[in-house]
Amino acid sequence: MEYDKTNGTDYFHTLKAYVEHNLDASKTSAALFVHYNTVKYKINRIRELFALDLFHSPSILQVLLLFRILEYIREDKTFKWL
Repeated sequence: MEYDKTNGTDYFHTLKAYVEHNLDASKTSAALFVHYNTVKYKINRIRELFALDLFHSPSILQVLLLFRILEYIREDKTFKWL
């Protein structure tokens, strides 16, 4: 999220959609209303920038857990910083 704010990108949202659509770029592109190649480019860029191996099950699990935790924190009004 911080990288997106600093660099004017939308990698967080793209990665979240990609993981939620079972790493399927076609479904992700349809859900985000962007071209398939845009999703592929962004996912490859995410993998490069953050050394994220999306072909490694534990990494995917970590990403999924991160998104669920962030959703929980955002719903909990005691966390004012997000």
